[in-house]
Amino acid sequence: MNEKISAMSVAVLALVMASILVSQTPQETNTSDSVDPSSEVLAFVNEHFWNPTGIEIIDSYSNPIVDSSKRPLKALKPGEWGPCCNSELLAGPFSLKNAPDFNVSQLDLNRITEVIDELKSGYGGTLVTAPLDPVLDSSAFLAHYLREFGNPDNIRIYDYLYERILERLYRSETVLDDGRLDWDIWRAYLLFENYIAGSDDANTFEMDLRGDTVIANLDSAKDLLWGYLDRNAEIIRQDKERLRWWVEALTTDLKKPGGRPMRRWFLLQLVASTDTKTAELLKEQRIEEDGGFSFIQPDPFNPFIILGSHFILIDQSYAEPLGFLRAIEKIATSQKLSYEIWGIDTEKMPSTKAVQTDLAPRRSQFAQAIILSQESWSNHSESFAVGFSRPIGRRAAYCNARIPISDRKDGVFFFSYNARLYVWPKSKMDAATIQMMHTSGLIDDASYSQFQTSGFDPLPRTSESVHQ
Repeated sequence: MNEKISAMSVAVLALVMASILVSQTPQETNTSDSVDPSSEVLAFVNEHFWNPTGIEIIDSYSNPIVDSSKRPLKALKPGEWGPCCNSELLAGPFSLKNAPDFNVSQLDLNRITEVIDELKSGYGGTLVTAPLDPVLDSSAFLAHYLREFGNPDNIRIYDYLYERILERLYRSETVLDDGRLDWDIWRAYLLFENYIAGSDDANTFEMDLRGDTVIANLDSAKDLLWGYLDRNAEIIRQDKERLRWWVEALTTDLKKPGGRPMRRWFLLQLVASTDTKTAELLKEQRIEEDGGFSFIQPDPFNPFIILGSHFILIDQSYAEPLGFLRAIEKIATSQKLSYEIWGIDTEKMPSTKAVQTDLAPRRSQFAQAIILSQESWSNHSESFAVGFSRPIGRRAAYCNARIPISDRKDGVFFFSYNARLYVWPKSKMDAATIQMMHTSGLIDDASYSQFQTSGFDPLPRTSESVHQ
């Protein structure tokens, strides 16, 4: 697999989308620690899950997942977001009795069983050391693996087992080309979601309150699902029945209490796979040098405006506070994007705030800057974007997909699609996601009408610019 660092991949792996809110005047900035941009990247240019750059990234998160066995479980309504929210699906259509048959020969089945038994005993060396193998690197082996190890009963073992299989798949991606894996990969995700629902973070795990055992980049079924859809999005779109299956899977229970806040990001991933125009706006060079020091720059997939920093002079044209609509216009046009605003009364939006952030591409560097971004209308510092991370020392260069696990009630969300910046309230993420699916053609008018009947009312277009 090609590991060459491309300009696009550097941009996608290095762009910050979350930071600390401060006033628009740079002299009044809050000096609190900002979020590391190496862990905050827009993930909707999808080539980079399996082929990340050589940038060394190590993440730490402030809200670890607590072992569910030590977490008090509240009483839930059937299907309510929280522990065991997918139990009905797992006991029904995604019960193992409904698993697809891969028609494995007895000889191959013996080999699969042998390696799985090794893993049960605590030995994973075969997956690490074995060369490409027609059995171990097959969709049948992956299906059996997920059926055996899909349930995160012990999160430390679960993390290790997913690290082994993700590392193996990095070396043999074509395994993921078998559409029969849809069922098993979705079932594995349902099991993970069943466990993780109700936590603060789906990306890191702390085994005990003292923090003696910490998993900073939790390998899990969400990473496998992201990589699978990343690789298969175009093929899925071409197969109408398969697309219908995935849309139904990803939208089931969105209207249950608490919804399914992680699934919208996979739906937007499918939407982004239909984008044919935004990438054309990318500059050839994403990270520029200034006196030998690298810093992150905005691009069409992650538009923001740098007001000032220690390496860029303060842009005096923004000395006066900007209204919401004017700020959106400036952010969009700075990347040659048109814009479209949904469900927002532009006259009632709060004042535009500058955001303090770190534009260094590595945690070992520091490049504090003041920017206007998606977070310029949020009340609190927050991470609300899909990101990729890869810890230093990982042998395989696959990424972990960092996916927000909860809703946001304030602020706006930016989504670049076909050279147009779509802006909507974070509080309306699911309705806007369904609307984007219709805009992109993933669902037709009849399907969209059914979603509207289910309560996903379309957001009105309140402002727009002409297409560039």
